[in-house]
Amino acid sequence: MGERKDLKPWYITMYVKEEYRGLGYSKILNDAILDEAYKRVFDKIYLKFKLENYYEKFGAIFMEKINDKKLYYIKTRRY
Repeated sequence: MGERKDLKPWYITMYVKEEYRGLGYSKILNDAILDEAYKRVFDKIYLKFKLENYYEKFGAIFMEKINDKKLYYIKTRRY
């Protein structure tokens, strides 16, 4: 993702249509992403975003600020 080529893999985006929000689909998608990262032998995935208090509910841990976004990582569940 530009500034940190030393980090991989990147969690690029997750989108749930407005009419399906609040039904648990983002948790299902997030779990699938973490499971796939684990299958590929990654102990964490990286993401950067502007949203406040969203990915933190999935376990995102703050690393540093990059421009107007914050860089986080999420550990895959099984490590």
